[in-house]
Amino acid sequence: MKERIAFLDVMRVIACFMVIMIHSCEFFFIDDNNIGIQNMRDGFWVSVIDSAFRCSVPLFVMISSFLLVPVKTDTRVFFHRRLLRVVVPFTLWSIFYATLPYLWGDMTATGVMESISHLAYNFNASSGHMWFVYMLIGLYLFMPIISPWLEKTGKNGELCFLTLWFISSFFGSSRKHGA
Repeated sequence: MKERIAFLDVMRVIACFMVIMIHSCEFFFIDDNNIGIQNMRDGFWVSVIDSAFRCSVPLFVMISSFLLVPVKTDTRVFFHRRLLRVVVPFTLWSIFYATLPYLWGDMTATGVMESISHLAYNFNASSGHMWFVYMLIGLYLFMPIISPWLEKTGKNGELCFLTLWFISSFFGSSRKHGA
């Protein structure tokens, strides 16, 4: 049995609570059932709570990366395990969500096939809540590539890379598009 890392278990509980809080705030923004923000004070607190807990998904990403990088198994084993645990259930649920509107009479069979064909590169309208799985799959694809470098470089190499990445994140395209 693998050794448990207590602080990561606590971080997961905190991140789960944060996700629940974010989803609880969504009803104030959607306003389908007249629950919406009734006054400025409510708006302020809903925005504070929603904003404060938006780091939940990055927190899950950091926990997964801490546990998985550097990749300690063979690359084939790593990908096989992720395929079975993430990609297969994600694909099945995405297809299920793509077909639900057809079963409800809100979409044609052609629309369902179009939604399914888009799943290779983007989620469909009825499975938007699974957006993060695309990011997770991308991270899984990148982990075996960066792992050998992480094993060979020291803390100074990692710090240099992170510093360059941080500085480069401030430089974007400032050109205006169009005429």
